[in-house]
Amino acid sequence: MKISNIKSAIIGESIPKIEFSFEKNDKIVSLERSALEDKDILSQGEKRALYLLNIIFDIENLKSSKEPKLFIIDDIADSFDYKNKYAIIEYLYEISRFDNFKLLILSHNFDFYRTVSSRLSLERKSRLCVECDNGKISIKEEKYQNQPFKFWRKQPNKVNTLALIPFVRNIIEYTVQDTEKNSDYLTLTSLLHQKKNTSSIQFNELQELYKTYLNIETLDKEVDLNENIIEGLYYIADNIKTNTNSLDLEFKIVLAIAIRHKAEEYMISEIKKYEGVLNWKDGKVDKKGDSTQFLKHLENCRNQTRELFNAFKQFGRPENIKIIDKVNIMTPENIHLNSFMYEPLLDMDINELLNLYNKIKMIK
Repeated sequence: MKISNIKSAIIGESIPKIEFSFEKNDKIVSLERSALEDKDILSQGEKRALYLLNIIFDIENLKSSKEPKLFIIDDIADSFDYKNKYAIIEYLYEISRFDNFKLLILSHNFDFYRTVSSRLSLERKSRLCVECDNGKISIKEEKYQNQPFKFWRKQPNKVNTLALIPFVRNIIEYTVQDTEKNSDYLTLTSLLHQKKNTSSIQFNELQELYKTYLNIETLDKEVDLNENIIEGLYYIADNIKTNTNSLDLEFKIVLAIAIRHKAEEYMISEIKKYEGVLNWKDGKVDKKGDSTQFLKHLENCRNQTRELFNAFKQFGRPENIKIIDKVNIMTPENIHLNSFMYEPLLDMDINELLNLYNKIKMIK
C-alpha cells in the first residue's frame, strides 16, 4: 500500500490517495481504492481495515484545525485480533489528547470497554452503562469499575456471596495442583453441580472458605449461616425481577447457577427412572449400562452437565431436550468465571435468563 500523491498530501494540498500494489510471480498490479472496491475482492476484514485507514487519514488532517470535533466511535475493534485491537486503543488515546477532539466511544465488548477506560484514564463519571428495561433506556455510571469481584468481596450480602462461588473455585483451581482431592474445591463444585452433598451445604461453610481465600471475616447479617445454600440460591432466583438492581451481573450469575442446578436435578431424576440401556464414553472407551452404572460413572466426570445431557437426549422428549440444550448454550462455561468469562453474561439480557429459568422449573 502506498500514497500515490505523497508530495501534495504532505504539504496539505490534497487528501492522500491510497494505491494498492499486488505482487505475484514477479508481476505487480496497482489499483486505486475505487477500482479495488469495484472489483469486490477484499475480505470483510480487509474492507474494515481500509475503512479505518481512511478515517485515520481524515483525523490526521483535522489535527491542525482548532475547531471542536466530536467523534462517535461504535465498536471500532470488534473484528480485529488483540494486537490490532490494542493498536486502535492506543490511537484513541493519542487523539484524546487534543483539546478540540471529543470522543464518544460505544461498545458492547466489556473487555474493550474496560481497557479503553483504563488506558484513557477515564473518570468514573465518564464510564457509563446503558440498560433497557421494559422499553425504557437508561444511562448510569458503571457499577463495578473494572473489578466486580472486589465489589462483591467488600459487600458480602447474600447475592454477592453466591456470585463469588465460581470465582473462589477458580482461585483454588489455579493454585492447587490436585483439585480433585481438595475438599474446598469439591465443596464449591457441589454448589455449581448437583452432587450428593449439594442440598446439605450451609452458608457457614461458605463463610469459612471465604475467610481462607478472600480474607472475608464474616458475611453480612442478612445471610443466615444455618440456611442451606441451594435453598437461598433458589429463593433469590425465584424473586428476581427486571428492576434496576436485578439487572446487575451478580443476579445474572445467581440465575445461571440456579438454571444449571434445576437442569441437572431434572436430568438426574429422569435418568434414575429410565429402565433402558444408556451409552456413554469413559475417556475414549465406549461404555453401556443401566442408569445406576451411568450415575456411578457421572461421579468422576469433569463436565457433568454435558454428560447428563448426552445420556438424557437418548430417551428424553424432543421439547425437553431443546430446553436443556439451551441451558448448555447459555450457562455452562459462563459461570466458571475468570477475568473474561463473565463478559457474555454482562451482554446477555436478564430476561433471557429469567425465561429459561422459568422454563426449566416447569419442565416435566
